[in-house]
Amino acid sequence: MFLDSCRSGILRVAYVFMKYPVSSETFAQRDVQALESKGCVVEKYSLAERMTLRIMLISLVRLFFRKPGLLALCKLALRVVFSPGWAGSEKLKCIALLIPAARIAEQLIESRPDVIHLFWGHYPSLVTLLARPHLSEACFSIFLGAYDLEKKLPISRWASAQSDIAFTHAYVNRAPICSLVGDRHIEVVHRGIDLAGYAQVPKFSDRKYTIFSAGRLIPDKGFDKILRAFALVVDQYPMAQLNIAGDGPDLLRLKALAVALGINANVSFLGWLSEELVRDQLFESRVFILLSSKPGERLPNVVKEAMAAGCISISSPSPGIDELVAHREDGFVIKADAASEVLEAVSFGFNSDRAEQMSQLAIEKIEKGFDVRNAADAYINCWVKVTTGEMDAK
Repeated sequence: MFLDSCRSGILRVAYVFMKYPVSSETFAQRDVQALESKGCVVEKYSLAERMTLRIMLISLVRLFFRKPGLLALCKLALRVVFSPGWAGSEKLKCIALLIPAARIAEQLIESRPDVIHLFWGHYPSLVTLLARPHLSEACFSIFLGAYDLEKKLPISRWASAQSDIAFTHAYVNRAPICSLVGDRHIEVVHRGIDLAGYAQVPKFSDRKYTIFSAGRLIPDKGFDKILRAFALVVDQYPMAQLNIAGDGPDLLRLKALAVALGINANVSFLGWLSEELVRDQLFESRVFILLSSKPGERLPNVVKEAMAAGCISISSPSPGIDELVAHREDGFVIKADAASEVLEAVSFGFNSDRAEQMSQLAIEKIEKGFDVRNAADAYINCWVKVTTGEMDAK
């Protein structure tokens, strides 16, 4: 069936999400759209989709008569309950998600797509464990990323063993993923962005002395450190402007800090912005800053967008950041609390004769290595190679 689909040029791909669409996960929508632009038919399934009591009861009744069946569900529930080495709270979450997972598995068994891909490798793993025995001809793949490495759920390991191929989006993830799921080939596909909106990047020298940052306003994202570094910038560049997009529980504290630092007249909190409005802000800015210390940070998409827009990007160190930013070549990687170094990098973006060259190098890197259309090609090629035996994924 898979090879017939390849020959016809129409590949049916089932994507299993926790929830879809989610406004904060535009990268998920980009992946789907890129695959569809390549001629794939993408079916979307959400594990955390709200189920009414009526639908839940109907799903339970159907398990008596339809695959994967009540017996398979009970066996998986017992495996979850009695497996050692993970928190009881995580086991309860898995038990709570078993019926939605069985419902998706039933739909997959009925529709028989060519590829079943877990967009997340943690709780959606339940779907693979229930559906795999009934879909021997399908290609199963799983994405494993930072969240999976933080959670370390055994179901990720079980589903990986049942999958034909495992993907991740950074080379730095390979070794820890192998520690989690066992020694196997991990295919790295850098997560891309949609470059359609970056075809006409404004000239760097025409931009004002504006700095932009974006993200959820929480302590781990380091916006307080950005404000403290910006206070040094304002001392040297009184006309400088800092625009911060995003919302979150830290907003009031950050506004108060801007007042305390005496920079509130130079700082604008813009609230949540759409992808298009974020791009507009990037096009108007010379410098982009992200000083996050969030443990799950891996090759942040917003940094890719900033580089595609030609900004001088300043990022704090995080796992794999060197796969995205070459320090002092196409951006800067600076410790979050090194305010004087941040000032130096901002000054480079504001005044250096080499800033425009760095801007162009950043654009070229994203065009070459982080285009979502190329990522879609890589996924499709891997699925085909696994099914035709060209790639030994086990």
